[in-house]
Parts: sequence; structure tokens; C-alpha cells
Amino acid sequence: MTLPDRPLARPPLPDKAGMNTIRLDLALTRDEVAATIRQLSMKLNPSRLLKDHTGLALVVGLTLATVVGSVMVHAADRRARDRKYVV
Repeated sequence: MTLPDRPLARPPLPDKAGMNTIRLDLALTRDEVAATIRQLSMKLNPSRLLKDHTGLALVVGLTLATVVGSVMVHAADRRARDRKYVV
């Protein structure tokens, strides 16, 4: 989904803008904000991020599992060595 082709900034409302012009501008602004929020929520959706970056998620998960496993093995080895020297 892309933003509609439009200038980045709309000109300000004229000083003597009528109520209908103000309401129309407000409705247009509301629609633009809603479209922006929809786009952001689609980009930040965790399931979509996982689907788009499966390889990265796999690498991060395997790295985390390796680090946790290494810490556990190191701690168990250290406990075993400490017990060996207890009299």
C-alpha cells in the first residue's frame, strides 16, 4: 500500500474559510491519518515481520539457543569441577 500522490504539505486554509471548507479539510486530514496508521500497523505486525524476515528470525533464534546452551554447559561444568575439590 502506498500513499496517494499528493504534495507533502497542503496550503493552509484561507482566513475566511467557511464551515463546509473546514469540515472538508478535517475529513481529508482524518482519512490521511487513518491511512498512515493502517500502514504503520501493517509494517509493525509481528506475524508479518516474521513472515517477511524468516531467515533473520531463524538465525536470531538459533544464536540465542546456542548462547543459552553454552551458558548452561559452562555452569554445569564449573559445578562439577567445584565438587571435585570439596573434601
